[in-house]
Amino acid sequence: MDLVSLIAMANRQNPYTVTLMAPEDFFDFKSAAENTLDTKKLEISKVHWIQVSKGNVKVKTRRTLNEMEAWKECNVLKKNVEMGQIKDKLFNLSCKNRL
Repeated sequence: MDLVSLIAMANRQNPYTVTLMAPEDFFDFKSAAENTLDTKKLEISKVHWIQVSKGNVKVKTRRTLNEMEAWKECNVLKKNVEMGQIKDKLFNLSCKNRL
């Protein structure tokens, strides 16, 4: 029995779906974030709610649990960085096959 079948059949009643992935399917988001994002303004430790929307570079936050509180928007991109540039900064992870 190969490794893929072994993983899939680990739960016999409801077998897992196994998706094989190649090294080029993995990206290094950490380095891209360090080069493009500035999250200091978020003050994340003081936030109770956070709202992130696809295609919007502004993150919305609330500092209380009150639903009536207005959302505060914060642009998390560094100066001179645009949304379209982020995809160009995603590099493939260097990974080693350990099987």
